[in-house]
Amino acid sequence: MVRVFMTIALVSGATLAAAQQPTPEQMKAMLEQMKPGLEHQPLATLVGKWTMDVVYRMGDGPTMKAQGVRPDLKLVEIVHRRVK
Repeated sequence: MVRVFMTIALVSGATLAAAQQPTPEQMKAMLEQMKPGLEHQPLATLVGKWTMDVVYRMGDGPTMKAQGVRPDLKLVEIVHRRVK
């Protein structure tokens, strides 16, 4: 009986998932809505190469320093970090 129920549940779930796939037109509309808009223009100044000097300490240990370069920061990455 449990096997029958599990089989029905799996088949129903697979059918439901297949029925909910967006059409190409819906997908295009969703991707268009995800593009950065006017409110993101001020963030465009942050795009580009970043050089970082980081000072940190782990617990009561000594202060440590690190340097890094991020050569290709994109607007999409900046927007996603601010939204989270």
